[in-house]
Amino acid sequence: MIRVAPILPLLVCLVEVLKADPDGRLPAPAAGMVESLRRIGSTEGFKPYQGNPILTICPAGSFDAGALGSACVLRVGEVFHLYYEAWGVRNTGKWIAKEYETLQIGHATSADGIHWTKDPKNPVLPRGGEGDFDRTGVWDPYVIHEDGRFRMWYGGGGGSRPNLGWAFATSADGSRFNKSGLIGTGHQTSSEDCHVVRDPKSDLYFMYSWYGREKPNAFKLVTSATPTDFDFNSPKTLTVAGDDSRMCKFGHVLGDDDGWHLFYSNYDNRHGRDSTVRYATSSDGVRWQARNKGLIKGLDADVLCVADDMYLMVDAPEDGFDANGTDILLAVYNGRLPDLAGKPLVPEESSQSADKP
Repeated sequence: MIRVAPILPLLVCLVEVLKADPDGRLPAPAAGMVESLRRIGSTEGFKPYQGNPILTICPAGSFDAGALGSACVLRVGEVFHLYYEAWGVRNTGKWIAKEYETLQIGHATSADGIHWTKDPKNPVLPRGGEGDFDRTGVWDPYVIHEDGRFRMWYGGGGGSRPNLGWAFATSADGSRFNKSGLIGTGHQTSSEDCHVVRDPKSDLYFMYSWYGREKPNAFKLVTSATPTDFDFNSPKTLTVAGDDSRMCKFGHVLGDDDGWHLFYSNYDNRHGRDSTVRYATSSDGVRWQARNKGLIKGLDADVLCVADDMYLMVDAPEDGFDANGTDILLAVYNGRLPDLAGKPLVPEESSQSADKP
C-alpha cells in the first residue's frame, strides 16, 4: 500500500522459495496436517474455507482494531506462521495520514493452517520511536525462514511523512524481531508490497515490488546476492502478457519443478472492488504469461505449497484493500498449479460464509 499522501498507487507481490533442505524443499508435513487441509479444499480450484475469516480485527483500542492486510504465510516445521499489517484505526471514508501512522505488524500461528492464534507479543514489529525513519508506521511484511532465522522485509514511514522504502529485520523465534534499518541503494519512495523469492538456481534474492510513480507500468524486479544489497536505481519493469486489467497488483510468486507461478489481482476500483485473484506462469521469473484471469474473488493473495498436490491461500475480500474492518480469508486447492489454467471462477457467494463446516 502507498504511504504518500494523497496518492494511492499500489503494488504487485510474490512468494518465496524456502531453502530448508539442500534441494530447496521443506521437510514433508505431518499426515494429519495435510489431511485436515485437504478435506476443506477442492480439485476444481482454490475453495474458500466455510469458516472464514480465519483472522479478524480486535476491539477498539487494540493495535489491530481498524483493518488487517498484506498477509504472508509460511511453514516452519509443524507450525504455520502468518504475518500481516494492522491498522489501529481505519475509517470508512477518505485517506487520513494519522490512520496510516497506526500501521504495525502482527503475527499469528497455527498447527493446522485453519485455526489461528494471535501472538501475545503483538505487534511483533512495532512502528519506530521518535527520530526513527519508521516512526510513522510499518507495513507490508514479507517473511521467509532460512538458515534458522525468520527474515522480514517491510516498508517504513508514510502518513504525514514520505514512504521511505524497504527495511529489514530478523528473528530467532518469529516473535521478537531486531530491526536493521533501510536496505539497498536508491530507496523507492512510493513503492509498496515487496515480496522476496530466493532462486535456488542462481542463489539470488528476487525482490518484486510495485513502484507507484511509474503506474500503470509499475511492476518491478531487483535482484541481490544478499538479503539487503538491492540496487533500486536499476529495476526491471515486468508485464503479464495476455492480461486485460488496467493495473496488475497484489501478486505472489512460487517456484517449483514446473517453473515460476504468479498469483496477482486486477485493480480497477477503490478498495479493490470487483478484483479477482489471477494466475500467470514464467520460465525465468521475469517474462510472465496470464493463464487464468479468474481463480477466486479477492485480492492480495499469498500462496503456500503444503504438499506436492495441495496449496493454501490467504487473501483479502475483493473490496478489502486498505478498507475498514478487513479480515483475512483462507482457501485451499488440491491439485497441481499448471492445472489451474482454465479453472472456473469461484462464485462470490462462496468467498465468505458464516456457517462453520
